[in-house]
Amino acid sequence: MSAEAAGRALIMTLRDLVRLYLAKAGKFGEPVALSAFGLEKSEAERLFSGYDEDYHISRFFQFLEGSGQKFSINGVPPRMSPSTRKSNPFSERTQLGVA
Repeated sequence: MSAEAAGRALIMTLRDLVRLYLAKAGKFGEPVALSAFGLEKSEAERLFSGYDEDYHISRFFQFLEGSGQKFSINGVPPRMSPSTRKSNPFSERTQLGVA
């Protein structure tokens, strides 16, 4: 295990991340703000970026902009959702929805 992977494991396992998502969302496919995971911004960015790098979770998790704190996953800001774009083109909250 690399040092980076070991550091991520101390924050939250992928299994725990999915369990926490389901606890917040209620079911797969519902959006959840990244800030709802209870991590500092830098921890959340590192965790989700690492899992995206290792497991390509962006194939299953859709990172969308909403209103609130802005996050960056792998140095890339999330894409705007069509509903967000219509209601507020300057929104900044990142939401996580599982496809």
